Amino acid sequence: MTSPAPITAEPVAPVVPLDLAAWTGWLQEQVDPLWRPGEWAQEAWFFNGDMDHPRTRVDKCRTVSCWTLMPARRGFCRHCAEVHRESGLSREEFAEAYQRPHRIRLDRGAERDACVLERDSVRCQRPIYTQDLCRSHYHSYRRRFSQTMSMEEWVASGPAWPFEARPTCIVRGCPNQRVINTFCNPHYQSWDRDRHQGLETGDPEAWASRAATNLRSNQFCLRPLEEAVRWEFLYGLQQRDARGGAIEPGATRLLVSKLAGIPSLLTIEPEDFAAKTMRGNNIVAQFREFTRSLRLASLSFRGMTPTDADLWDLPSLGLKSAGLGGRRQRHGHVDATAIRQPWLREVLKTWAETVSMKNDKFKRTFNACVVASDALHARPGGGQDPPRLRFADMQAVFTAMSQIRRSDNGELTTRKWRMDSFSVFLDLIDFGRKTDMLDGLPGSFNRDKTLILPPEEIIEDAAGKAVPEPVIDQMDAHLALMGAGFPYGEMERADIELMLQTAYLILRDTGRRPIEVPSRSRKYLFPSITDRNGYAHMEASSLPTRCGSGSRRSRCC
Repeated sequence: MTSPAPITAEPVAPVVPLDLAAWTGWLQEQVDPLWRPGEWAQEAWFFNGDMDHPRTRVDKCRTVSCWTLMPARRGFCRHCAEVHRESGLSREEFAEAYQRPHRIRLDRGAERDACVLERDSVRCQRPIYTQDLCRSHYHSYRRRFSQTMSMEEWVASGPAWPFEARPTCIVRGCPNQRVINTFCNPHYQSWDRDRHQGLETGDPEAWASRAATNLRSNQFCLRPLEEAVRWEFLYGLQQRDARGGAIEPGATRLLVSKLAGIPSLLTIEPEDFAAKTMRGNNIVAQFREFTRSLRLASLSFRGMTPTDADLWDLPSLGLKSAGLGGRRQRHGHVDATAIRQPWLREVLKTWAETVSMKNDKFKRTFNACVVASDALHARPGGGQDPPRLRFADMQAVFTAMSQIRRSDNGELTTRKWRMDSFSVFLDLIDFGRKTDMLDGLPGSFNRDKTLILPPEEIIEDAAGKAVPEPVIDQMDAHLALMGAGFPYGEMERADIELMLQTAYLILRDTGRRPIEVPSRSRKYLFPSITDRNGYAHMEASSLPTRCGSGSRRSRCC
């Protein structure tokens, strides 16, 4: 129906910037340092997602020999899916039998197995570079011995000796060995790419202090973010988790990369920033959710409640979900400034905070208050002073309620909708009187028996509502065919035909809607054909052909 109030799904303005030092300290007190044990490492700002956690969006490829982690439970990774299509095996057989090539079996960012060269039961500790040898042993063989002996002979009896492991990569938390310029191979590739793209000045130590560790498909790290944004991001993650939302490491990694260099999420306009820098529904939705949570948190930081601001956050009001039960989870806001009278806004705010209600009832009451507010605003005094309100003001509110129109086509809403809107407004006024918030409101500004809409005229045979007579005549002429060949459970064919023909005749001769017929007892429909227990019985010969009054849409039955 009509929605006169601006009810939106997105915030309309950014939060006013705060003292970042005090804001960061407040956030540190709000976050849980023991959040997601086994997955979140607070000191390293590192998340290592557990595939078995029901709210961590990551899974492993079904192929036993495949390492690939995926953001959702999709079965096979891209490589295994392509091979499976050509294998002719079932999914279960392929998952057990296929051996993914070793060269592409390692996870992204993971270090390879140790070099195969071994002497006196001591194996080289450096990772494989190519052909099962580390970088040093491979280049040593290629430079000096490749012309005199095969690689297998050289590995078995050559003059080379195993090397000890190198120190680990300078990126904090990375367990891989250094290969080039104090980095492991994956981090060196990332650093070199940023350097060539102009994103890095060339200082490995500075880059390492901001870089993440091993960013596999189930991992992310908040270390690259500024100090305040780290705590804001962690607060947003924990709020999302507390609401039952899933943690998506892939989308989180992308979001971290977009927020690098920003001093605080409260210093940017969310919608403009998202439109300019982000692509993909998951990352945008997560970013919007974080900014909403932080906007509400900033109100608490300043000693305010969600309804102290002009924009009210609906989930924070504790509304019940109209469809699925439990609390409302979907985000949305209402602009409280649409209610022009402060006293009416305060009554509505107190009512929303103290009375448990469903989301649809709040929306109906809020919209009714907006309609009433506009009507009072047009009266002398604008409805700003409750003790000066009189019965004429209530009449103006009733007149405005009686003229509520649909937002889609501009037609008047149903009488029930308009009267219900007026009723919920009166209920709110009653609440204000009971709580002494409207103690000075005159008794004349109240419900009255004269403030009621006349009943709507019911025209049963209006065009588009009644079945045309020619159609009924056509169906009557072929009544014997109704239900023929129509299966219905274990019922016999004759019983099925009789049942459907009876249903048609009941609908035709009573004028009841199909949904109304099951709600009526058989004794009500057939008062003259009942047994001693009150159950109706009808034989084929007793089926009615016309209602007693002769009208096919009468309600005499």
